[in-house]
Amino acid sequence: VRYIDLRRLQLPAARSQRGLLSEIQAYGKGYVSEVIMHSPLIKLQRSNLFTHVSWQGDMPRDTQIEVRTRTGNELKKILHYFSDKGNEISQVAWDRRDADRRGPIVLEELPGADWSNWSETYFTSGEAFKSPSPRQYALAEVRLKSSDPSRAASIRALNLHFAPPLVDEAVAELWPLRQIEPGADEEFTLYIHPTFSENNPGFDRIVLRSSSAAPIEIVEVRAGPESLLRLGAGQVLWPGPLQFERGEEKAAELVFPEPVHRETLYAIRLRTRVFLGNTQFSAQLLNATFPARAQQISAGNATELVTSQSLVAVADLNGRRLLEEVNITPPLCTPNDDGINDELEISAKVFAVEGDGHLRIELFDLGGHHLRDLSQERLRPSGEYSIRWDGRDGRGHIVPPGAYLLRLKLETD
Repeated sequence: VRYIDLRRLQLPAARSQRGLLSEIQAYGKGYVSEVIMHSPLIKLQRSNLFTHVSWQGDMPRDTQIEVRTRTGNELKKILHYFSDKGNEISQVAWDRRDADRRGPIVLEELPGADWSNWSETYFTSGEAFKSPSPRQYALAEVRLKSSDPSRAASIRALNLHFAPPLVDEAVAELWPLRQIEPGADEEFTLYIHPTFSENNPGFDRIVLRSSSAAPIEIVEVRAGPESLLRLGAGQVLWPGPLQFERGEEKAAELVFPEPVHRETLYAIRLRTRVFLGNTQFSAQLLNATFPARAQQISAGNATELVTSQSLVAVADLNGRRLLEEVNITPPLCTPNDDGINDELEISAKVFAVEGDGHLRIELFDLGGHHLRDLSQERLRPSGEYSIRWDGRDGRGHIVPPGAYLLRLKLETD
């Protein structure tokens, strides 16, 4: 129900009377489409590493449980003053009252200035924690969704798991941040500064990711004090003792020969391409001895060599269309297995699309008959596409010689 129409009855003058409407009640059947719940403030005794989120609940067909988190180390404290009648009053008015006319003083604690925004959504119980960590305080949001009024999701318990951190704190900042050319190879420097406490187990792997679909390539890794890194000196770790591995979702992983327990500054030169207006970079510390403790590195003041204190690269997308640089090479396909022009390569670039996306690529003959679907669907639709066509239709048969139509269509939420 969105609107309720309320009309005044036109009664004869002799039978009319004045009245006031105090309440309207509307009744319906089934469950609402969405319920949003927020946890009370979750307070730990000290800063700890949140590792993953789990829950227990029921999720019938056509329903969904979604969870988000926020974290921080600072609280904003507000005092509320009440009279003996239960009305909120100012502190000045409360102070002027006699003791027997004063009500309670209630402390309200709210997220402070250093709190993160709401995280990406957790769709599955047991997912790794997505908000900055280690932190001392946290909040959780639960959404119960249903596309069928006869069904509803329910949740019985929500658990935020934590463990001692690998390092006391780790901050990073990226340079450069502005005027990044979209779709072109760009070189960045990521500065990472970990600090340690006495009992920290340390780390032996750094994992680098970005919200771009393009992979991250490592150019060079150096470590040392600012005075040396400023001059392009310091210890060269890659190429060198570090190993480079390609992780899941095109992550770049730097593996140390043994766990690191010593504070130093790392300068990681990397190369990648961005296709979004704002591309988020992230870095994570791992330790093979404690595989469940993945410590996210927070954006912050890692070094005085740059002044970004951010991990977001901003590209200028003005004048860019969502779908650009569509090419077909070679223009002629002769699928006769002679190794020459046996396949066509269809390439394209997608810009500025976030969330789920589907690049639909379909082949038709000149009569409009559908022959082949070469579509691709990605979690991160922005980026470069390269699709090959071997001259066959959807049943695996080589199509007859002639001209054909290729349609590219970008579908997004």
